[in-house]
Parts: sequence; structure tokens; C-alpha cells
Amino acid sequence: MVLLYFHKLFNINTICINRSLEFIKIYTQTKCRITTFGCVVAWSSQLFLSYSNILATLGGTKLLKVYFILRRTLVYISTRRSGLFKNMHNPLLLVVSLILSLLCVSAKENILVTCGSLVKLVNTDYGVRLHSHDVSYGSGSKQQSVTGIKDITDGGSYWQIKNEDKNDYFCRGEPVKCGKIIRLTHSASGKNLHSHHFQSPLSHNYEVSAFGDNWMVICSDNNWTRETLIKLRHLSTSGYLYVSGSTYSHPIPGQFEISSSNSAYGSSWKVAEGVFIQPSEQPKSFYNTTHEEL
Repeated sequence: MVLLYFHKLFNINTICINRSLEFIKIYTQTKCRITTFGCVVAWSSQLFLSYSNILATLGGTKLLKVYFILRRTLVYISTRRSGLFKNMHNPLLLVVSLILSLLCVSAKENILVTCGSLVKLVNTDYGVRLHSHDVSYGSGSKQQSVTGIKDITDGGSYWQIKNEDKNDYFCRGEPVKCGKIIRLTHSASGKNLHSHHFQSPLSHNYEVSAFGDNWMVICSDNNWTRETLIKLRHLSTSGYLYVSGSTYSHPIPGQFEISSSNSAYGSSWKVAEGVFIQPSEQPKSFYNTTHEEL
């Protein structure tokens, strides 16, 4: 219940809750008694060593706020419950509450999807990764085609997350908020994920190509995380990035058609592999705001 309260208060997701519960379970199963101060010190020291890098990224105000709320809650539990919390004394409350604070905040910080990150996006309905290559559509726009592939090792499935083209400051490390407008730039070709009113070859939805355009990240939380299911809505056509389930033959046999559609099934995506840029402490004005198109 304590962790669910923090999920609501700080938008901490289920990864944080599961990680904290895992460590509580490990602690309760240890052979050491909770009244043995030496055991408490050894156990807590091991956790602090594992998460020592978190201290460098935490804001003092946030840490203290989480810490004192947890401490008051655990004191309340210790006076009204039997078992694990029955004989807990103040020093142990300090250790446990601080550790839970560190675990929760670190879990939230480490799973954010940030601007500048290089990611592979997997469609959760069909299990294919968003892909592009030096193969153009034979009809429609005749631009560079975008497909879905099952191969998880193909380097042609990496996309860099960039800011929308109307406000293209260097946003390296900035968390991507739900509702943010982004561009996805294909790593190998340098072209952007694009859609328009040309019909796609197989399903006759809106064609998706690698040329240049803006997409809105649709998700339910405040920020896009590595565990979040998202939809990508194309601003010009209002369609969602979509896997139709149809596959191509020559010259890209077995690859899935990617299009833009309003269909619910086939339009859910999740981050798979990637190189994730850590959130930056620098203000936006620190970076050079000029750029050149490829």
C-alpha cells in the first residue's frame, strides 16, 4: 500500500514497485534477525553499494520528501502490525525508508526514454521491429520504404528520437513526455519517418516512408518509458503508425507492410533494444540552437 501511494504521488511505475517488493522479500527471508544491528548494516550497505550512483542524480528536496513520508508511514505500521515491522526500531526505519526511496526514484530515472536516444521500436501486436533500408516503393511516393521485420539483430531498425522540426533545439537527454511531438530519424540513412496521402501498396492505408515528418507520442503516463505502450500519431494525416499484417514479396520477401491507419490493433509500440541518453542537467539555452538539414 505504501508503494502504491508513491506510485500515485510521484508517478512511479510498476518496475519501481516490483523492485522494492523484491528487496523486501529478500530481506524477510534472510537468516539474520531484524533486531540484529550488524545484519542490518551489512544488508543495507550491500544495497547502497549497488545503488551508489543514484545519489549523483537525486535532488535533495525530492529525496527528503520521499524519505520523511516513508519514515512516518513505517513508524505507523510498526506500532500497529505484527511480524516484520513489529519490533523495528528507529535506526532500522531510517535505513529501510532511505533504501526504498533510492530504489523508487532510481527505477523512475533509469527507464525514461529521452531525446537523442537510439532505439528499436517493436510492434506488440505482431512482434516486428520498425525497419528501413535502401529500397524505394515501386508505386506511390517512390520514397524509401519502411517495413517491419522479425530479425532483432538487423542494424537497419535503429531510429534516433529528435525534436519536432519547428523547434529543433538540441534536446539531448530530455525526457520525452506523453503528447510530445517528435521526429524519428533512421540511423542508417539519416531520413525521417514520414507519412502522406499516397496509398500503401498492400492495405491501401496511408503510405509510410522515410523522408521527413512529425509524430505525436500517445501514452497514458506523464513520460514515455521503456515499458510504456505507445502509439505514434502522424500530425498531417491523423493516422497511427500501423502494421497491417500483410507481407511483401520481391525484393523484400517476408517483411511486413508499415502504414498509417486508425485501426486499434497493430498500432501499439514499445521500445526494445537501444542506446539511451541519460537526462541532462544542462538548461536548453546551453546548447547551440542552429542546425543544418542533411
